[in-house]
Amino acid sequence: MILTYAIFVGFFVGISIHKLFGKPYQLPKIKSIELVFIAVLPQIVIFQLNFTRTFFSDRFASLSLIISQLILVVFCFINFKQPAFWFLTAGLILNLIVIVTNGGFMPISPKNVSWLIPNITDTAGLMGKRLGFGKDIVLLENQTKLLLLSDYFRFDFLNQKFMYSIGDVILAIGAFWYMLGLKTELLTMPGLMEKNNV
Repeated sequence: MILTYAIFVGFFVGISIHKLFGKPYQLPKIKSIELVFIAVLPQIVIFQLNFTRTFFSDRFASLSLIISQLILVVFCFINFKQPAFWFLTAGLILNLIVIVTNGGFMPISPKNVSWLIPNITDTAGLMGKRLGFGKDIVLLENQTKLLLLSDYFRFDFLNQKFMYSIGDVILAIGAFWYMLGLKTELLTMPGLMEKNNV
């Protein structure tokens, strides 16, 4: 969710900046975009779609999540010359590390499950299990490896509640930066002067 916010905010801020400098809004070119579709499509089928996600075992879902993350890391390395991808790569790697070290899913504590889903009052039966059909696994904080890299932090604003990790924040920074569509020449005074002379 935090990544979605970053993309939309970056898009609107980017358009505003380009309009200010009298330049057309255009995102930096990226290579091997097909890798994103290869990585994301299985996640949609396995984790998001109600009529397909029930067909997959937890083990298969876990493996697909890790493979998808690895493909995205490769995609980011291919585009690593762009500063935005420094953050995207770092965020993906941090999330991947904590997922792999905790059995293939992103750990979340029972107290955060209760906060996120108030109608779940008894989390004892969820311990060590995948949370629904999602990407999280319920673990006590003292059982979680690399706790601060897990879905440890809470967002609660304007009736929006979700958990996020440090990796998610770094990913969001990268996505926001990319969506700005900034180039060095855009931020030069001549560009601004041209706008003012029109």
